[in-house]
Amino acid sequence: MNTVRNNGWFKPIHGMSRTRLHRIWHAMKSRCFSSKHPHYKLYGGRGISVCDAWLNFATFAEWALQNGYRDDLTIERKDGNLGYAPDNCTWATYAEQAHNRRDNRKFLFAGESLTLREWARRLNTSHGTLMFRLKRGWTVEQTLGTSVGSKHARYHYVS
Repeated sequence: MNTVRNNGWFKPIHGMSRTRLHRIWHAMKSRCFSSKHPHYKLYGGRGISVCDAWLNFATFAEWALQNGYRDDLTIERKDGNLGYAPDNCTWATYAEQAHNRRDNRKFLFAGESLTLREWARRLNTSHGTLMFRLKRGWTVEQTLGTSVGSKHARYHYVS
């Protein structure tokens, strides 16, 4: 990486300042270190930080490009309670990230804990059908254990 002297400081020249990857890196640091960032309380405010190595964009970019970065992916922390570091981050689609939010409600059924949208996909039914059942007072077991189109689905468990 080349450097240029600017007002007494050496500034890195990496040619990626206007790229999506650079914006992701900058936003990641802002969420963790700038108390003025709108989401700071969810990140830096609760102890989420960026590892020292990733404070350098070139190091972050090298990791990103070696670990599957594409323009349709976003950075995701594997453990939402830990910071941004190579061993805790991966690249994910927006849909994958939506399933890993801390405020998602998971439903335990048949030994698996999934969001309602994940259950809908797994059971080949609509999210709306499952939501309707829960709002009508069905238990999780009834909601997820009754197949759509079953004669019991229409009449059973309605409060």
